[in-house]
Amino acid sequence: MNEELGMLYRSIRLQIMDFVTPDMETIAVAATPLWTVHDVIAHIVGIVEDSRNDNMAGAPSDAWTAAQVERGRAKSLAELFEQWEQDAPDFEKFLSSQEGQARWRVVCDANSHLADMMTALGQPVSLSKDFLDWAGPKVMAMFSEAVAEQGLEPIEVELSNFEIVRSRFGRRSAEEASAYAWSRDPGDYLATWFIFGPAQSSISEVEAKV
Repeated sequence: MNEELGMLYRSIRLQIMDFVTPDMETIAVAATPLWTVHDVIAHIVGIVEDSRNDNMAGAPSDAWTAAQVERGRAKSLAELFEQWEQDAPDFEKFLSSQEGQARWRVVCDANSHLADMMTALGQPVSLSKDFLDWAGPKVMAMFSEAVAEQGLEPIEVELSNFEIVRSRFGRRSAEEASAYAWSRDPGDYLATWFIFGPAQSSISEVEAKV
């Protein structure tokens, strides 16, 4: 999959640039830390900028991402997109050069934030099948490995790739995750399930029908 990471990133980049328009900039995005749509774009573009400038100290901490948002506040949406277009080709080659954890998480992050923005606008969320077919099994396998490392009994859950990705990256509450069709009581597993911790409450998200 290494060679496809850049392609997956390019696909979501173009989808975001096509989706976000200036009239959306001030809309609050509930699934993020009090960010607006403009802040989300500043964060996504800021990751690429920080990679280009080798400014990765502290990644992916809250302070690191907050600095990206702050830098982007003085730029218009058009300026952020122009910067993204300039930096993206080299970044996409970098993503395809090898598959480290930071590289594949960047692809997941961009897809997560597109879904966040769609939900903030009250729209059904549509993520590409190529991304979901890649990311769903990947993050599910990571969960199984983490469960084994902790000495817990194996556990299974019946979920779509969409729900796996959205839930594991913290877009579902603990109550929502507990209600899944688990093969055993998930109580001891939820701390491992959420990569960044659960949502505080439901974000009332709906997946687009194919």
